[in-house]
Amino acid sequence: MEKREEKTKRTPRTNVIIVILVVLFVIVSFYVFEVHIPYLSHQSEQEDIREAIVKKHKYHYDGYFYTYNGVSTYYILKVKVQNKPQLVAYNEKKQLVKTYNGAITSSTRVKDAIYKKYKLSVKNVHVCFEDGAFMYFAKYQNDSHLYYFYYSLDNATFIKSYNL
Repeated sequence: MEKREEKTKRTPRTNVIIVILVVLFVIVSFYVFEVHIPYLSHQSEQEDIREAIVKKHKYHYDGYFYTYNGVSTYYILKVKVQNKPQLVAYNEKKQLVKTYNGAITSSTRVKDAIYKKYKLSVKNVHVCFEDGAFMYFAKYQNDSHLYYFYYSLDNATFIKSYNL
């Protein structure tokens, strides 16, 4: 009978392992409920918006969708209409605002232009709809500043920038 009582006693090592497992469970639960699920929900909403626009207008989606939140929110899509690529901008009500079917330079040229002018390396460049026109948009943030850069779609010429 004494052997059985000895087995039920927890050693300090067992208690530490239990505490570590509980803390790990709390951290994973927090991540799942506060980060992962809201992120997946947002991604799903974005896909639903994209699909609704593509379906309604019978576009052939060409692999680019971006939600631009400037003064107003615009949904930018690259689509094919009669096998010709074009960019389309829709407002929050999913109404067509403007189309663009001109020349589009590579985002790498925009990154190079930003580096040449500001000596900053941006990671992502997106197409946006700002001031009634399509243009490239990039953002860079460090500890003391937030930069917004806008460049033309056709030849990556500087349009404007903001330093906050």
